[in-house]
Amino acid sequence: MSFILEDEMTTFLTSTKKAFENGNLDKSEQLLKQAVDVNPLFDSAWRNLGLIGFERGNYKYARVCYRMGLIIERENTDLHQLLADAYRMDGLYNKAKEVLENSLTHESTQTNSTLLKLYQIELDSGDFESAKETFSRYWNTTN
Repeated sequence: MSFILEDEMTTFLTSTKKAFENGNLDKSEQLLKQAVDVNPLFDSAWRNLGLIGFERGNYKYARVCYRMGLIIERENTDLHQLLADAYRMDGLYNKAKEVLENSLTHESTQTNSTLLKLYQIELDSGDFESAKETFSRYWNTTN
């Protein structure tokens, strides 16, 4: 483990983002793993590791990373939605719905986006009755 100053961390994160945007997922992953070695409580690094797993089609790895981020930042709506997407991509619709329903119990600012994501998952799974109810919940929050 090494001591990193704030300016060095900013440079480090810029390098990670640049590698990801240039399609160099291996380099980006390597840098992010170094970041969590230095600071295991760095929820953004876990989120971004999840994005790399998702980009590669390794949804199980993505879920592990998103869950690590949620251990640190329990109420992060973005991480809940990403985790639900990773479950959905593996056809684990009930787990995806569970994650989103859990998110709805403690979120306040992004309820609408979570309800729309839940609606999408229910449609994908063929659960049209639940989708109808979720859309009604969404409609009631927007009007």
